[in-house]
Amino acid sequence: MNPLAAFFEEHETWMGVALEAARQAMARGEVPVGAVLVYPDGRFYVATNAMEARRSALEHAEIRVLRQALRSAQSRWLSEATLYVTLEPCPMCAGAILLTRIPLVVIATPDPRAGACGTVVSVLGNLAFNHRPVLVWGVRAAEARQLLRDFFRKGQRAKRKGQSA
Repeated sequence: MNPLAAFFEEHETWMGVALEAARQAMARGEVPVGAVLVYPDGRFYVATNAMEARRSALEHAEIRVLRQALRSAQSRWLSEATLYVTLEPCPMCAGAILLTRIPLVVIATPDPRAGACGTVVSVLGNLAFNHRPVLVWGVRAAEARQLLRDFFRKGQRAKRKGQSA
C-alpha cells in the first residue's frame, strides 16, 4: 500500500473512533464531540463532552482525553501522540493542546462560533507561541457536521415543543 494512502486510512480509522464517541455523547444529551489521543505504540484514550453530566463548562472532550493520557504519562508532555477531534478545538482546548505539546491534531470540521485553529482565532497557529502542531483538516468532515446538525435541530425542535405547550 502507498504510504500516503496508509497515512490517510489511519486518520479515517481513528476519526471513526472519535465519531462513535461523539454519537455516544449525543445519546446522553451532550453536544456530540469526540476526541481520541493515539500513541505510535497503539495506546489510545477516548473521551466525549461531559458538560451536561458534570455541570461544568470545562468538560470538553479534548480536555478530558488529555487528562486521561496525562494520568498515565511519565511526563507532562504528550509530544508523541496524535489528537483526533470531531470539532475544531475552542481557545481553552487549543491552549491545553499547546501546553501538552501535541505534535499533530486531526480535525473533522471547523467550529464557526469558537474555533481556535484558524476559523475564529488562531491559537494553534500563533507564531508567538513556541509550539505549533501540524493540523490536518476535513477527515470525515461530512459525518461530524451531520451529527452536530442533527443534535442542534433536535434541540431546536424540543425547545419549540416546550414553548408551545
